[in-house]
Amino acid sequence: MKDTFCGRLALLTVLIICFGSTAFSQISQTWQVEKYDLSVKHAEGAAERFLDVIAKLRLRNIGTSSASSLTLRLSQDAEVSVAAVGGETREINLSQEKVGSATLQRIQMRLPAVRPGEEVDAEITYRLKVQENGPLASLSSHSSQFLPLSFWYPTPNSWFFARGADYAPMTISFGGDSRRTFLSNGAVDGVAFSSKLNVQPFFVSGSWDKVQRDGLEFFVPRGSTSEEKRVAEDILSLAADARTFLARQFGWTPDESLRLVSVRRGGGFSSGGTLLLEEAALRRGRIDSQTFMTIAEAVAKMFLSDGIRITGDGHGMIREGLSRYLAVKFLESRHGAEVASVERARQRNAYSGIASRDGAITQLSPLDDIYYNSSANKGAIIWRLIERDLGADFAASIVSKGRQSGSLTLTKLRAERPDYSRYFSYFLDELTTGNLLAGIPQSSAPGKVTVALRNTMPIPVEVRVRLMTEDGEGMYQSVQIAGSSFGQAVFETSQRAIRAEIDPDGFFIQSDYSDDVAPKRFSESDLLILVKRPFDKQEYSIAENLAREVLQVFPKMDEVRVLLARALLAQGNLQDAEQQFRILESEKAINSRSVSWTAVGLGEIAEKRGAMAEAQSYFELAIRSEGELGAVLLARQGRVRINRILAPDESVRAFFQQFDRAAVSNRKSEIDALIAPGEIVRFSAGISGQAQQWVTSIVAVDRISDGTVIVETKLSVKLLNRNPEQGTAIFRLFRAGSEWRLEGIEFFDVR
Repeated sequence: MKDTFCGRLALLTVLIICFGSTAFSQISQTWQVEKYDLSVKHAEGAAERFLDVIAKLRLRNIGTSSASSLTLRLSQDAEVSVAAVGGETREINLSQEKVGSATLQRIQMRLPAVRPGEEVDAEITYRLKVQENGPLASLSSHSSQFLPLSFWYPTPNSWFFARGADYAPMTISFGGDSRRTFLSNGAVDGVAFSSKLNVQPFFVSGSWDKVQRDGLEFFVPRGSTSEEKRVAEDILSLAADARTFLARQFGWTPDESLRLVSVRRGGGFSSGGTLLLEEAALRRGRIDSQTFMTIAEAVAKMFLSDGIRITGDGHGMIREGLSRYLAVKFLESRHGAEVASVERARQRNAYSGIASRDGAITQLSPLDDIYYNSSANKGAIIWRLIERDLGADFAASIVSKGRQSGSLTLTKLRAERPDYSRYFSYFLDELTTGNLLAGIPQSSAPGKVTVALRNTMPIPVEVRVRLMTEDGEGMYQSVQIAGSSFGQAVFETSQRAIRAEIDPDGFFIQSDYSDDVAPKRFSESDLLILVKRPFDKQEYSIAENLAREVLQVFPKMDEVRVLLARALLAQGNLQDAEQQFRILESEKAINSRSVSWTAVGLGEIAEKRGAMAEAQSYFELAIRSEGELGAVLLARQGRVRINRILAPDESVRAFFQQFDRAAVSNRKSEIDALIAPGEIVRFSAGISGQAQQWVTSIVAVDRISDGTVIVETKLSVKLLNRNPEQGTAIFRLFRAGSEWRLEGIEFFDVR
């Protein structure tokens, strides 16, 4: 306890030093954004790497006293030219604010006193320079992307404050480059987007085809195939079903359209009614489980932003945890309890990896590296327990009341059920140190089996206990165990007891799940690691046996079934391996990694049987799906083995011949002329003036969309003061007009 207190005191000291006055602004927040109105002018030329922005913010003083100063936070790469409040230009004081690894720019202004409850309009004019493209901010001749954590717009409350960032209705209008399509939240009016939901502003631009279904729209890569558009329609249908499901839960539907956008970077981000989805999701031929959950969570967050401000300490428990809990409920309604149980097991496994260093959920902020894991996974588990104890309608009731009042906090959640306060206090305010333990079943009397139980949590629990008997049947009993105490479950059975399990439904968040079962069936609480460890050691028969045991408990755990199939294949058992891969192929909800590995496995089986056309089809699917790099590389090797690769376009070959000459020219300008501005900056700098030999041999070219290809190559290079090196490199090219440009490196293993 003393070490924990000292550690937290040290952390508080560091935060005060890092944040300065902002550390205390979390305690007494002054300004709340009521509306964002952003005007963005996009640079015209490829070499122009900046945005011109006029940001207008309507702010309300929500403090308890008059405010005579205003501090806004913005990217340090922004050059502020004019700042005004209430229509009058203000003198500004610029300073820096360190937040973790990021540095924000603080814009401080004095202003006439604004009384509590009053509003004021602020306007900031600035130019934002984009140094290097990344997932949060990118700017090129054919696309751009600016997400909230690029800090591209000014706002008073830091994105990393424990009590939450600023969310508000917004309008964004676009000017400048008319050749691209701009997308953001809300309704479209010419070149402007307007959202009534409480959102964080963002936008993307590019070139897409539009697919529509059920009143929803999906912007897919230009030139997408008919198969990709079919998957897009399925995804739109899924999103519409998620909206209908949640509308039944809450009793209303947000008055804003759902919009999905296919992107190269930033897949999974959502704000309001718009979701960015990775390009590869369309190329898997089906909706994988990650895509399913991403869509369901995004739709849930859309409901949670409809007239609701989620603020206060522990806001992630609502924004992230509640949305994930609702997404799993939708998954269960769609694919059944077994699939949902696997998803919940994934959540427990993910959380158990950080449980030992997790903090109280009310003290976490996005500055913590465990924030999203804890708030989403731990939060979802807690919401499920709340539903069990307080009723299926409790969450919907809380959200509806938040919509009526305009805000939702954990304080309001607690106030709703004072009789549950000791549970709220434990799960929200304390560290995850509690545990539930089951003892080995003992025959206590003829026809009776007793299971000793222990609860190390400080709260009393009502928990189910499952007894497995030799006939394979499971017997259940509900037991009350006082806080930090012992209990027991007594079963009447003449069958021999095999094992006992406490909380088989996984309702309680615990510090350790491995001792829920006695005697232990598995040596690991993470069942995927249990099977993967011997598989990685090439102990395939051991991996096979463990995988079969795990699948008896979780028959829908597709990651384990993949390992079973691959273990069988490695042992030469093609028939059984194919049977397992076919089961995976027919499942409706497997993750993207399993999609790729299933395609690789079926391709290798077809290759061994001499069905080369079938093998090629599966290898191509694995490459397109991009579920896991290892699977993609094996598929590429398989495609080379069966010699089913089309000759590359001569223009692609010509590009790499030109790049080879530029690499050894010792002129950085020649290399940069072949690379998209802002892309792979360090790669360009690393070979400029260093390459003495650079020879590229094209292995394969895969079309991604109109004007975008992935090129697999073999490189032979010699850099200054280094030995000759060879290996594989996979590049991404896009067509700028009539010329190819290097846009990214997907894989580089040259040594």
